[in-house]
Amino acid sequence: MAQERHAKQDADYQPLYIQDQVDDHQRQHQHGDFPRPEQTKNPIASTEYLSSSQLSYSEPYTPAHYPRSQKSSSIFSATGYLLFLVVVSTLLFVFTSWFVQAAFSGEVGVRVSQAFGKLLKWEVGDALAVLRVSQGVLSACTTLALMNAFELLQWALASRDRGISVPSFLGLSPTTAPWGVAMIALSKASRLPERLWGLIRVALLAAIWLAGIVIFVRASVMTAYDTGYTYDVTAGVGQFNGSYVPRYLEKIKAVEPSYRFQIVPSTILAWSYSLVWNSLHVISGTPIDCKDCDAYLLTGGVIMTTPWLPEGYDRYPLVNIDKAPATQVQFKRGMDSSDGFTDENCSTYGSSGNITLGMKVCINKSKASPGSYVAGLYVCSNGTANNACSQPGSLPNLTTTMSVYGLSAAAISARSNFSIMSAQQSHLSILNPNIDLEGYKAALDWILDFNATNLPPTSAIAEHFWNAQDQISSPYWSSELTRTFQSLLTFPLWFFNPNNYGNPDLEVRDVVQNLPPQHYVKASLTRPFTKIVLDKGMFVAFAVLEGLSILFIWALLIWLWITKPRLPQITSYPLVDFAFKAKEPGYTGEGFGPRRAGIYEADGQELRRRMRDVRVTLRRDEGASM
Repeated sequence: MAQERHAKQDADYQPLYIQDQVDDHQRQHQHGDFPRPEQTKNPIASTEYLSSSQLSYSEPYTPAHYPRSQKSSSIFSATGYLLFLVVVSTLLFVFTSWFVQAAFSGEVGVRVSQAFGKLLKWEVGDALAVLRVSQGVLSACTTLALMNAFELLQWALASRDRGISVPSFLGLSPTTAPWGVAMIALSKASRLPERLWGLIRVALLAAIWLAGIVIFVRASVMTAYDTGYTYDVTAGVGQFNGSYVPRYLEKIKAVEPSYRFQIVPSTILAWSYSLVWNSLHVISGTPIDCKDCDAYLLTGGVIMTTPWLPEGYDRYPLVNIDKAPATQVQFKRGMDSSDGFTDENCSTYGSSGNITLGMKVCINKSKASPGSYVAGLYVCSNGTANNACSQPGSLPNLTTTMSVYGLSAAAISARSNFSIMSAQQSHLSILNPNIDLEGYKAALDWILDFNATNLPPTSAIAEHFWNAQDQISSPYWSSELTRTFQSLLTFPLWFFNPNNYGNPDLEVRDVVQNLPPQHYVKASLTRPFTKIVLDKGMFVAFAVLEGLSILFIWALLIWLWITKPRLPQITSYPLVDFAFKAKEPGYTGEGFGPRRAGIYEADGQELRRRMRDVRVTLRRDEGASM
């Protein structure tokens, strides 16, 4: 009975107007200044209550037409929030990228730090906090902008006459979870455009998420330096110059011309047998062409700079010396069987008195390693006679293959004790195959010939090896003796270079002008601070991922401005927007569309199958201004 009663009521019901008439009539009352009459079943309202002043008979009613400028302004107002988000995201992206380069890179970071003073000289925690906040806000703003852009896109596509398919609408909707979007993209029931929209949304969301992670992958910690004062110096260690040896020996001989023995200052003896482990002058280097070699980088340190260090600036405990000439001496233990020595290559130092002490040192060019040199130290157990070891046969010995390289290096030394803290050597190194062996052997004779200097045998350098004959034959215990031998071989190369006092023209406190130009560099008083260095490749990945997301949003925003689609008033409640502003094309009833059996019980897969051919378009209500 109830169904029959409802059916009869529907049959008796007659609409006042068809939709076009309702729209025209309603617009007429909206544009007039008279009250709207109550609706009656008569399709033509009575006009008896109107005065003549309220009537106009000039022209029949013409529907209102909105100028293009009003339509343009509506699209700009509809996209204002998106414009704000994408501008903020772009500015944050630029700031984050700049800040990473300024505060989290290596040499570039130091230069920017010097340029901006104390602005970027932050410790690890402060800089990391700023980066994390800016990157987090960037990800949040980009995500919000992307969600808003997809929401505008879904309504722009739905405003077309054909509307948009339900899977595409759901794939773009901000209410659809990422997993649901992925299911649409992977579903066999989805068409290619529906898959593409789903994949684009998932990919861009993943890109924003990954960008916040990859930027910190492979990060490392380094020490940077805050500069307090910079000044000009001469620094570095150049190549060995054999012509300095006789000139220097004449210079020190002139100190006491009547003294008939050779003068060797005690500091020279002290340096000569301990040079390679003296942090004032030498630091361990990276072997250039062999893994098991001992490499020593001769930078000169701060102790060989002229002028002396400036006073003051107590907050800056270090001295950074720019890249200056350096020498690297590399030792490989032992020598090839094809290499050897003749008597001309060797010098013997010893005594034949009560203390039978002596040793023989040999130096020659290597045949097995062209450009390198072989050296040997042989202990004369029973002393020497006729410039040779008294004991025939095998002698306790140390042998090595020595290579000398010229390169450049920047050194950092402590102001308090002049120790070299670290050094950065250049990758370009040049092997020196033309050492003046005559001058080199003359320098060795000067420090090793204790008879020429009238030193007691027990006070000579030879005593150190003669008293450790058992240790020389042991690979373990010979380590210290090997370092001493390497120091003796390195000393002439270090002392008789243009920027050391083996050069008779060098002054103690004043800068001389006749050094090779590479020795004139700058030194800075600095203080260290720790900073994080982000990997360059990971930063590029961050920039690409974040940049693509922002670029997509800009492209979509510009497309909206150009096409000017008829957008509804979009609120912050997308479920309400869908319920009241969307419908199936051609449907005029309440709700989204005709009831479809089984939708209530359908799961996600069944829902995608049933809604595959359903489309979404905008509902145009009365009074809606487009």
